[in-house]
Amino acid sequence: MSDNVKDQYRAAARILKESHYTVVFTGAGISTPSGIPDFRSTSTGLWQKNDPMLVASLTAFNHHPDRFYRWLRPLVQASSQAKSNPAHNVIAELEKTGVVQAVITLFEEALPAQAWQAATNELDKAEVVLIAGSSLEVIPASSLPYDAYRHGCRIIIINLSRTYMDSIAEVLISDDVAEALPQIMKNILAEE
Repeated sequence: MSDNVKDQYRAAARILKESHYTVVFTGAGISTPSGIPDFRSTSTGLWQKNDPMLVASLTAFNHHPDRFYRWLRPLVQASSQAKSNPAHNVIAELEKTGVVQAVITLFEEALPAQAWQAATNELDKAEVVLIAGSSLEVIPASSLPYDAYRHGCRIIIINLSRTYMDSIAEVLISDDVAEALPQIMKNILAEE
């Protein structure tokens, strides 16, 4: 591990320790280490292999249900067999210890108005947003962390691929969430 990467882990740990209100914002990438594919990764993303309009849309379901179920079956099987990974475990520990106050997880679904408002309220209170495993490409959800940034929130991003917010992140870690989050946790514990 390079000194630069170690510095990023330490910086993220310091920011999280200093924060009085941290929100974790995750996407499908938080579960790829558990064997559940995400949507946009270059070589393994679901949309790299299939056109979502042909296999995962309401139109596909209505006109070609066999195609829809053929696409869905392996995803459901992988999801049902998945176990929590180190990233999930660290986020749960950060919540348990009070370092993180809220977790917002979005997987392309449309949020009901009440859930959207709850997510907005959490981000309005945030001093830090830790974005982990999200490409930040799904609109309007991707606007939530940016709105928090515009209101003075510090941003930490952990993601294998680039996001539109990389240039404004105070800490940017281009690594697997299941590798990075345990390292950040070790640094948090080392500072106590």
